[in-house]
Amino acid sequence: MSAGGSGPGLEPLRLTTKQIKVRAAGVTNYIQAGGDRNLLLPAGGRQQEPGTKGKGYEAGANLTPAEVEIAGKVKQTFADYLVKLRGREWRWRNLRTT
Repeated sequence: MSAGGSGPGLEPLRLTTKQIKVRAAGVTNYIQAGGDRNLLLPAGGRQQEPGTKGKGYEAGANLTPAEVEIAGKVKQTFADYLVKLRGREWRWRNLRTT
């Protein structure tokens, strides 16, 4: 159930600002890892950055199904946008050469 949603016996999810930032970093890291959760864990070859606790990487390796869905939608939105940009670039190049 999504945050703020209602249903029989379901309470809205309440997160602190810090928790929201960690979960957002987790989604970003998950997208950057191409959905490979193993890359987000230190055992997957990722170096722990000095002075950080790696909570965003840990969150990315343990996304909820809803967060995985959000990550997929974000990735698809940017992929669609890139296709549009490339199409405009192609048209612009063809206009300039004719």
